Amino acid sequence: ALERVAAHIEAGDEAMARGSFQAAQTEYREAVGLDPEHQRATKALALANREVTASAIRRHMSRGFAALESQNYGGARSAFLEAGKIYPGDAAVEKALAQVENRESGSFVRSELERAADLESREEWQEAVSIYEKLLEQDPSLVDARVGLIPARVRAALDAQLNAYIEEPLRLSGEAEYRTAQGALEDAKGIANPGQQLRGQIEALDSLLQVANSAVEVVFRSDNQTHVVLFRVADLGRFQQVSVKLRPGKYVAAGTRSGYRDVRVEFTVTGEPRAEPIAVRCEEPIG
Repeated sequence: ALERVAAHIEAGDEAMARGSFQAAQTEYREAVGLDPEHQRATKALALANREVTASAIRRHMSRGFAALESQNYGGARSAFLEAGKIYPGDAAVEKALAQVENRESGSFVRSELERAADLESREEWQEAVSIYEKLLEQDPSLVDARVGLIPARVRAALDAQLNAYIEEPLRLSGEAEYRTAQGALEDAKGIANPGQQLRGQIEALDSLLQVANSAVEVVFRSDNQTHVVLFRVADLGRFQQVSVKLRPGKYVAAGTRSGYRDVRVEFTVTGEPRAEPIAVRCEEPIG
């Protein structure tokens, strides 16, 4: 048995010299199996076990760092976690995992900032604002996101304001809204290097403001029996036909006549000539 133990130890020593730690581990394990009391074999097996474990950790760590360099964060995390299973709580493994988190987070932030910049170049301001806000929710210390958010919010608000007037031009009929729209238009014109979308908004709102400030002639027809009042404009009295110049907006004309049911006519002036007169007559007798 001693000769066989010695042979296994010698084979294990040769394997260790070649760096074949698992082969050495097998040989030393055979020697210890033959003579568990043999101190040389026991110590050699313990050394081989340590080398096999260390080799496995180095393999996982090397694979993890290679994946990290190629920005394969999932692969890197998986490899480092495998190393951590061998030595739970190992400082080097914890540090490597933290590095994966930092690199992945940094890559995500850079990607999102680039996406926000692309949205800004396409004048999609609210979408860019959403990206900056989400980044700051995750990390309030991100300077680039904080710096980008301020002008993006201003442009998003202006974009929404311009679109609101363009989509609902009748809002411009009110004096306060008209003045506010003028201010928004001046703000838009003051922006250096406006994009195609902003130029279109400026042109559209400028045209709408000119129309909103221009009165058009509106013809009313009645029956000389109905008393007509144009709310917030004038008491038109009784007439057969009358013309009134009105700015674009929504209006209400009311007619009254003794013995007849009152009438109420709502109409909208768009700035374009109306094809037909507005008829206001009380024609339904009461009782």
